[in-house]
Amino acid sequence: MPWHYNQRSGKIVGPGGEDYQGYSGRGVHKNEPRSEAIVDSGPIPRGTWRINPDHYDSATLGPFVLKLSPVGHSAHGRTHFRIHGDKAGALGTASKGCIVLSREVRKAIVRSGETTLEVR
Repeated sequence: MPWHYNQRSGKIVGPGGEDYQGYSGRGVHKNEPRSEAIVDSGPIPRGTWRINPDHYDSATLGPFVLKLSPVGHSAHGRTHFRIHGDKAGALGTASKGCIVLSREVRKAIVRSGETTLEVR
């Protein structure tokens, strides 16, 4: 069973029914489905995504970053979607469309073994 992310609420639900809070997008476009095509501001577009469980550390996005790849859609031509953490000094401002979740949630995603994410 895949992970499910809700664009409007920022809630992600795991294969076992566990749920966590996050967000996607920035400013007035944060968690706003109508903005999903806006580059560097709107939330992650709806559709199916593959989660690459081979996490990495990034100088700009922080530790334990997960890469997302669209499956069967173009994501409105937008690219470089990830699941990463928030900015320590400015909570709620780290996303340009990526899904922002705590490190513990990102670790739970990898531990689950599930690599499909459904964004609705």
